[in-house]
Amino acid sequence: MLTVDPSIFDGLTDNQIGVLATSLITGSPIENVIFVEGQQVGDAVDTLTKGCWLLDGRQVGQIRNESKHDKKSKKYGNLFNEYEQTFSNWRPTTKYPEGKTKSGLPLAVEQADIFTFIAYGHRGVQAYIFTFNPKKLYSELLKTQFPSALTEPGCNGNKPGSFARGWRLPFRKISQFYPMMVDKYGSFDNFYELTKVTLKKLP
Repeated sequence: MLTVDPSIFDGLTDNQIGVLATSLITGSPIENVIFVEGQQVGDAVDTLTKGCWLLDGRQVGQIRNESKHDKKSKKYGNLFNEYEQTFSNWRPTTKYPEGKTKSGLPLAVEQADIFTFIAYGHRGVQAYIFTFNPKKLYSELLKTQFPSALTEPGCNGNKPGSFARGWRLPFRKISQFYPMMVDKYGSFDNFYELTKVTLKKLP
């Protein structure tokens, strides 16, 4: 986890924030971080980082990162881990017979090497960059079943009938509202230690 001054993100788009956060967590020059253009529903890689890496003990030729800029974390103190979405108010359609499709974290498990959150502390005084192993994070969230929530109507420019559902994972000191975290992990720090990714640049 990195703690940074949130002013470094001032004036940047979500895409630019994702690129900057990726550069910070990998230690790579920003010109070595490529934003993936033309993303569509079902895509779960925002950036590619050039170079040779040791990722959780295995060597990879590039880092595939899915990043989430959680603007509302400063208000709620949660990381919103999206896992499904609808474009029809959860009603079945020809394209989505179940009225929904998986999104966010489950897709990152299949496509990405790391899963990054950019979040904010109380009143936005500090910004945090959390870097998770998507498989470990998803596994723990499935086992623990933190409270889930829906995005608000029109959130992120969504059209009417479009919503996302995700787990709310508390990262601030509000664990008294989440007894399953206290019982199972003791704190968010312990949870993060269990689900984080280890990353090292190789020569």
